[in-house]
Amino acid sequence: MLEKELTNPILAMLFVATDPLTLSELQEVYPDSPPEELRNTLDDLVSNFNSFQTAVEIRQIGGGYRMTTRPEHHRSEEHTSELQS
Repeated sequence: MLEKELTNPILAMLFVATDPLTLSELQEVYPDSPPEELRNTLDDLVSNFNSFQTAVEIRQIGGGYRMTTRPEHHRSEEHTSELQS
């Protein structure tokens, strides 16, 4: 499978994941893709995504990858939580 064919599905998994997404989990979803290809795809995705997003980013957390708000927007999150309470 080509790296570009993996990018959007991996991004979608990161978006809906409640826990950090690990490389071993990606290998379970894409058993025919070499681990190095998955790693390269993920690294490229993180780099490209983080270069144009200003509110959210993909970070390595807890042994995997997770989409999070950027630290400078954490205060905005607190206000949103207060409004929803």
